[in-house]
Amino acid sequence: MIVQPNFLDHWKTRLLQTELGDDQLAHTYVLRLWGHCQEQKTHRFTNLSSGALAAICRFNGAPEQLWLSLQTAGFIAVKKQSVEVHEWDKYNSGLLTSWKNGSKGGRPKKTREKPGDNPRETQRKPKPNPDETDREDREDGIDKKNNTNQGDGSTDSKTVKNPEVEFAAVIELYNQICTPALPAANLTEIRKPHIRARWLSAGDEPLKWFENLFKLAAASDFLCARAPASGGNAQPFRANFDWLIGPKNSQKTIEGNYTNRTKKEDSEWTIK
Repeated sequence: MIVQPNFLDHWKTRLLQTELGDDQLAHTYVLRLWGHCQEQKTHRFTNLSSGALAAICRFNGAPEQLWLSLQTAGFIAVKKQSVEVHEWDKYNSGLLTSWKNGSKGGRPKKTREKPGDNPRETQRKPKPNPDETDREDREDGIDKKNNTNQGDGSTDSKTVKNPEVEFAAVIELYNQICTPALPAANLTEIRKPHIRARWLSAGDEPLKWFENLFKLAAASDFLCARAPASGGNAQPFRANFDWLIGPKNSQKTIEGNYTNRTKKEDSEWTIK
């Protein structure tokens, strides 16, 4: 099994760790999944459930969370009834070739030409070295021929179960509801994976889920710095877009952790 030297610091690994709530064992789940591919001699698994995937990776949390997080980070792609471990076959092509030759009795023998015979075929010109950014483009899911970014790291956008995410609509909704109480936000490539992760886990009407999240935030005195400073801080806390769409913070906001308290309740807010 081939593991790239920058695996631990790669953006996909760091994104997976963030999606799993800063899980320091995130990289081990990927390594166990890759090890399973090597053991089974395939990168494609039919009818693999989220529970089975969690068992393979030895993930102790909710199986659906790992399922969605691995898709968001681009480590797996769901295609109809199968799950593909993204590009494992490309990086381990040597292993696949060895397995294939082994099933046929070993490496095929080279044919020797008789002395004095002309070569059967003139030597072809060597192909140019691949561009340095080719590997990064493959990992980022960029289709150079069509100059498009598929976004989920897959190579077949027609079959992957990845609904269209309305990134611009989410940003526009946030700015309409939350500003000027909270800082305005622009759509960036760094924010897209986090928006996609919340979109995939928001249910049948993700845009309404975001609208509810932003309305709760805009109505919260604590999140909008309208509550007095607490906990020894000189300035009251003020949330922003990136803080609000984090997996833990968005869930707490939806569950009402930052809803304004009545006089009978504790008057001091703290970040939980």
